[in-house]
Amino acid sequence: MRAAVISFTEKGRILSWKVTDFLSEKNTAERFCFHTHTDENAQSFDDVYALSALLFNTCDALVFVCASGIAVRAIAPHIKSKASDPAVIVIDDCGKFVEREIRRGRRYDAIIMDPPSYGRGPGGEVWKLEQNLWPFVSLCAGVLSDDPLFVIINSYTTGLSPSVLSYVTESIFTKKFGGRSESRELGLPVTDSGLVLPCGATCRWERD
Repeated sequence: MRAAVISFTEKGRILSWKVTDFLSEKNTAERFCFHTHTDENAQSFDDVYALSALLFNTCDALVFVCASGIAVRAIAPHIKSKASDPAVIVIDDCGKFVEREIRRGRRYDAIIMDPPSYGRGPGGEVWKLEQNLWPFVSLCAGVLSDDPLFVIINSYTTGLSPSVLSYVTESIFTKKFGGRSESRELGLPVTDSGLVLPCGATCRWERD
């Protein structure tokens, strides 16, 4: 598989190096850095639209280390079919993305999220689900429309019960918009035993 990792900022450049190093273990991965934040091991560019047009037809995967809007605008003219188009991955800070959308006045009718158990941002920021889930979900309430449809939260963190997710959504979304929450355990069926292996929890809040 040939992958292209595209970055724009200094933090993005550093993260692109880590991503490329990981991908190169089993694949061919190349770095493309914006000309103001590049290094000797990357190819520099100054026009992401021209770069995307070139890479879209020659790579199996494009990894954008940037705001999702940049990636969407760059690949939009080239999308044809999910059967033939390359995989497109966007590495962005979800919290910062939501904050930008709130500032821009954009609103959404539905949100689906799969927050990780643990993670680090390009600037060394630490994400821990137990500590950051509540403030992040609270932030997401600010980007919902006045008449939202639903919010789905999936968690694969060991020990986080479905009732915890219900408590979060009831306290944040039901309190603000009304509606109700339903949570369940996630599991994988085991063919040999017929049992179900627990692997997380899911919760759906929806407006009445």
